[in-house]
Amino acid sequence: MEECYSTKLLAEKSYEFIDEGAKSGKPFFIRIAPVAPHSNLAGGGKEGDSEDAGYDDNGLSVLSRGEGNAPISAGRHKNLFPNVRVRRTDNFNPSRPSGASWIRNMPRQSVENVECNNLYYRRRPQALQAVDDLVKGTKQRLQQKGVLDNT
Repeated sequence: MEECYSTKLLAEKSYEFIDEGAKSGKPFFIRIAPVAPHSNLAGGGKEGDSEDAGYDDNGLSVLSRGEGNAPISAGRHKNLFPNVRVRRTDNFNPSRPSGASWIRNMPRQSVENVECNNLYYRRRPQALQAVDDLVKGTKQRLQQKGVLDNT
């Protein structure tokens, strides 16, 4: 389903705009703002689909409590960074919490919640790969059209 991937579609539209702008010989401005690597605000995962989100004891999505799901990568990038996870510092999910009262009073994260956070954390660099491709492709297109130094 990569043909519908938003960063790819944005890249295609951006390249077309650069082609038309360069062909016109007139100054042009383009601002490219991909959604990746932010949350997938359109949904994406279905309740019960553990690949897209984890769920708490009440069956509520840990990531999609009205905020969206984990970022979505281009299909070609979905298996990158398999071992990336949230950094485990001394303050990560401590058995004896400390600090401000609102932090100290938070319950310890479940294994499922930690795994869900790891998934979300891993999906960011995966989704960012397509943004890197977009930046590289944009620069190449501007160079090909001879307008890189005039943008």
